Amino acid sequence: MWELFLAYETEMQMDRAFDPLAEALATPGFVLQTPGAIDPSTGQPMNPWNAVTLPRLRLAAVEGEPHGEFFEHELRVSAAQAPDGGIAANVSVLQSGWVREV
Repeated sequence: MWELFLAYETEMQMDRAFDPLAEALATPGFVLQTPGAIDPSTGQPMNPWNAVTLPRLRLAAVEGEPHGEFFEHELRVSAAQAPDGGIAANVSVLQSGWVREV
């Protein structure tokens, strides 16, 4: 039974805390824009918000002989550099539900 738990622990990364903002910041190409930055090609202020859709999160599993059912979330993280130097962020759930795997 313990080996089964360890397999789920590894697959669902239960041995580490989940921080959606840290996951977004670690995504290649995801950068925080400086507030008030000007786009050199247009001369217009740049949108300070950047967004990324994270890989699906597997939150629960129920497995049987014919198939497995997994509850998953798909999250989108939006973030911007705040004027005070902090980070303003928003996490939105794009999809949430059970997925069947045979």
